[in-house]
Amino acid sequence: MLRLGYLIGSLSTGGSERQLCELTAGMSHRGHTVTISAFDGPGILDDWVTARGVQIQHGTGGSRIAKIRWIREWIHEYQPHILH
Repeated sequence: MLRLGYLIGSLSTGGSERQLCELTAGMSHRGHTVTISAFDGPGILDDWVTARGVQIQHGTGGSRIAKIRWIREWIHEYQPHILH
């Protein structure tokens, strides 16, 4: 199975956030290891998606440079087969 990584600011309410939740839940249901990297911190949809087997890593926000560093570290540690 694949290790899939998805990047987003946070899982707050919104169309793209909801689509990401549905997509990642479906991929997890199919047996893939799925992690969402929310670089701006927690969001309202976190519980919904984790209840469906998706892991979430939260960043702390901050400056653009801080976010880029955090994302680079996450990619290096997680080593996803596919990053979206």
